[in-house]
Amino acid sequence: MLVIVNPTARLVGKVVQVGDVVQQLLEAGASPQVALTRQKGDARRLAAEAAQVGHERIVVAGGDGTVNEVIQEIAATPLELAVIPLGTGNVLGRYLGLRSGELGKASRLAVHGQASPIDLGVMGGRYFAGMAGAGLDAEIVDKISKPWKEVVGWLAFAGQAVQAILMEDAKDLRLTFEKESFAGPMWGVFVSNLPEYSYRLELSKNAHPDDGLLDFVILHDRGYGELLNFGLDTFVWGAPADDHHAATVVQGRYLRIEAEEPVKWQTDGEIMGETPVECTIEPDALQLVSKLPDE
Repeated sequence: MLVIVNPTARLVGKVVQVGDVVQQLLEAGASPQVALTRQKGDARRLAAEAAQVGHERIVVAGGDGTVNEVIQEIAATPLELAVIPLGTGNVLGRYLGLRSGELGKASRLAVHGQASPIDLGVMGGRYFAGMAGAGLDAEIVDKISKPWKEVVGWLAFAGQAVQAILMEDAKDLRLTFEKESFAGPMWGVFVSNLPEYSYRLELSKNAHPDDGLLDFVILHDRGYGELLNFGLDTFVWGAPADDHHAATVVQGRYLRIEAEEPVKWQTDGEIMGETPVECTIEPDALQLVSKLPDE
């Protein structure tokens, strides 16, 4: 296996050291080849090289951004992906039941776990494992303070969300699905492939990465009060968006997003472009190491 470590991931150097990751993998019985990323794009390049030389499994020790880079190269291939979550959100790691920085369990799963296929979303030609979105959430991702994110982790997203609610305006969007469309002022659209959209935010209770569908959560403009109420209900109290009158949830395989004035869109927490953009799903595109043999 190849282990790709992002030494700038939030927990590296604070909670765990790179050597700790290697030691845990050795104790789990692996003889890993380890590569460190130095700049954006390195993880994708290393994954491409791993595919060429015949590695069977890639272990990503980092955050969702590093995972996203790797899946661009190993999607729709036999290469298996294991995760040691060391970032801020760690959405895919949380889906696997792994706590951030919990090296022992993650290392055992990475070495001895069995892989099974999950779906991947595709937005603007970019694969994503967990989530994507256009509008409000992309603005939050774009404007979040990276130093503050390093200090307080996911709370930085919550703080930026409050600021965005107070500072941003709804956008005139047109959303075209396979069988229906919506048009008008909206705060944005969230796209979930996993049950959890981000930390503590389970937007759609029916989102599953093996059903061949994406869950699209449309957040309509019902005024600032209802937008704040939506945030409190979903983020603080854990209520799904399905139950909120300011949101509409559509399950499907296709969405085209258009806007009168272009809005930003993101995949797995990274800004990738502006509308118009199309979003689809590629079933069973990723071999994810998800369970131990005795589970």
